[in-house]
Amino acid sequence: MQVVTAELSTQASVSSTTHSDLGVTASITPTSSSSKILVEYNLNMYIYRSGSGMYEANGSIQVLRGSTVILTPSFIVTAKG
Repeated sequence: MQVVTAELSTQASVSSTTHSDLGVTASITPTSSSSKILVEYNLNMYIYRSGSGMYEANGSIQVLRGSTVILTPSFIVTAKG
């Protein structure tokens, strides 16, 4: 079994409607074309909004093989402030 980790150790601030490359990269070389690769991620968000009312925060990551997107899980957080 091969284990590879990658981490963004600084805080990133992104306010965009498109994905931003934060430079987190991990490379793994499968031993055969039938090898399975498990990708786990932990994404922490801090959302701040002054004022009141409903607001929504959307976030996602992209997993790429080379320059091809192979996975885009996403989530939505809705909160009442």
